[in-house]
Amino acid sequence: MELDQSAVGRVSRMDALMNQGIAEASDRRAVTDLRDAIDALARIEDRTYGFCTGCREPIPVARLEAMPETRHCAHCG
Repeated sequence: MELDQSAVGRVSRMDALMNQGIAEASDRRAVTDLRDAIDALARIEDRTYGFCTGCREPIPVARLEAMPETRHCAHCG
């Protein structure tokens, strides 16, 4: 049995493109996470952290523990 080199080349290129897409998505997510953390720190500074930016009600502590960067209560977000 002979290996089809052109098929292997296509698979390698497809794999490389898929890995590149995954890496780019990971980079975008990291930038978003960093922006969310910076925004949360700003809300701590201006004493609005822990309050929903939608309804202005306090965000439950359990939600803040699970997602410290959240800006919304479960109802609004």
